[in-house]
Order: sequence, then structure tokens, then C-alpha cells
Amino acid sequence: MQKPRPPARYRSSNLAQAARRLKDAAYYFLLRCYRMNLLDEEELRARCKHLGTSVDLADLKAR
Repeated sequence: MQKPRPPARYRSSNLAQAARRLKDAAYYFLLRCYRMNLLDEEELRARCKHLGTSVDLADLKAR
């Protein structure tokens, strides 16, 4: 059995980019839940606010 590699350091710019991609993925997941009527608009907005993002009005109209 091999030992796991030690943690690697990453540049802060890479971390910021990864965090942004994760936030975008979470936003689109929440939109899918909204479109499937698993979330209402109020809950969608609250969860997006918790993520630190806002809801695009064009995305709400595409329901």
C-alpha cells in the first residue's frame, strides 16, 4: 500500500478560480432544483445569498 502524497500548495489565483467554478456549479444546481419545483423563488434567493451570489432575472424567466 502506497502512502498518500503530502498536501500540495496552490497559488491563490488557482484557488480563487476553483472557488468561482464551484460557486457557479452550485448556482446552476440550485437553478435546476428551482425549475423542477423543488425550491421556490424565495428559497432559491436565500441559498444563493448564502453562496455569495445573486439570482439572474433571466434565469428565473426560463422556468
